[in-house]
Amino acid sequence: MELTRAYKFSIYPDAKSQKEIEMQLNFSKDFHNKLLGYAYKKDRTFIPKCI
Repeated sequence: MELTRAYKFSIYPDAKSQKEIEMQLNFSKDFHNKLLGYAYKKDRTFIPKCI
């Protein structure tokens, strides 16, 4: 039998780092949504494939 170990890590960013993380996540979300919107307008039957 093979032993598998799991680790959990928590990070506690300061206020400046938290603001930067939120900004990057919002940018990524907006960029993803714009790409999906562009692809959907180009081809009305666009369905994203999940890997």
